[in-house]
This record gives sequence, structure tokens and C-alpha cells, in this order.
Amino acid sequence: MEFAEKPNLEKAEQFLASGQYLWNAGIFVWSANSFLVALKKFEPTIFDIFQNGNSKYYTLDEQNFVKEAYNITPSVSIDYAIMEKADNIYVLSTEFGWSDLGTWKSLYETCNADDNRNVIQGEAMVFDTQNSIIKVSDGKLAIVEGLDNFIVAFNDDVVMICPKEKEQQVKTYVSLLKEKNLNNFS
Repeated sequence: MEFAEKPNLEKAEQFLASGQYLWNAGIFVWSANSFLVALKKFEPTIFDIFQNGNSKYYTLDEQNFVKEAYNITPSVSIDYAIMEKADNIYVLSTEFGWSDLGTWKSLYETCNADDNRNVIQGEAMVFDTQNSIIKVSDGKLAIVEGLDNFIVAFNDDVVMICPKEKEQQVKTYVSLLKEKNLNNFS
């Protein structure tokens, strides 16, 4: 068996036809030590970046270090960085309810909505607005009027407002921030 992240169409069809492959839900279980051993072996640059913060973890400097380290860390998924390369991978076939909580849509579907079908996290005053997600960071207040099917997200110094159907654009926005050297906002 092999772990293949986003195989091309031909290979995916072969996997399906064989009946011997399972879908990767992206749920991994490992000890911290085994993860670090694999990271050091397969992605030593990333390992070294975060090892440089050992003296800052669990201190007041941790958050700033992680933010700085994140901005210089190569962008590679765990799937490509470790899972496709490791030889100690085991699969458990199971069936259970699952949702990709990394999306705005799944946040909307899993949170309680108000009478206007708005999911609101944080402090917000909302008028004539429905079917929307409003997420406000601590210590901030959002006043929102006249939206239908939008995402309004406040995160520290960044405000994002976009139609819910364009939620996948968030990755593009983050890439553009990095491209324009605005890493402090990503």
C-alpha cells in the first residue's frame, strides 16, 4: 500500500478500479517524538526553523517566535512532507461522520445560527443580514448591515469580507499578502 496525495487522474482511476485504496481524511495520529523524527528526516529545514525556538516555547516570547517562524517556513503539506515518504504508516479503515473544519462552509454548518441563519462568533451588531458568517477577534466589535451569504472575518489587523461561495479565495489572499511582502498580515 502507498500514500498518494492528490494523484493524477490516471493514477486515481487505477486506485479506484483496484478497490485496494482508501480515502485519506487527513486524520493522523502520532506521538510528538515520532513526528519530530520524521520531520527531521524528511523536512530538515522546517525542523531546524522550529528547533530554533526551543528556548521560547512556553514563555511570553512563544507567540512572536511562532509567527516569525511561520512566515519563513516553506509551504508544504504534511501529506507531501512526511506521509508520502515515511515507511511506518498504518491505515485504519472506519466509517464515521466527518467534516473538514478547515473551511468556512463547515464552520457555518457545525455552529448554531441565529434566526436569520447567521453564525456569529465574537461581538457583533447585525442588521438586515442573513446566511452569513461573522467572526470577530477578541476586543473588537463588528457592525454589519445588508449582507446575504457573506463571510466577515476580523483577525487582529485584517478584515476580510467576501461572498461565502468564494471561500476558497482565502488561500489566494494569503499568497498575495506574501507576494506583496505583507507577511505581518497573513
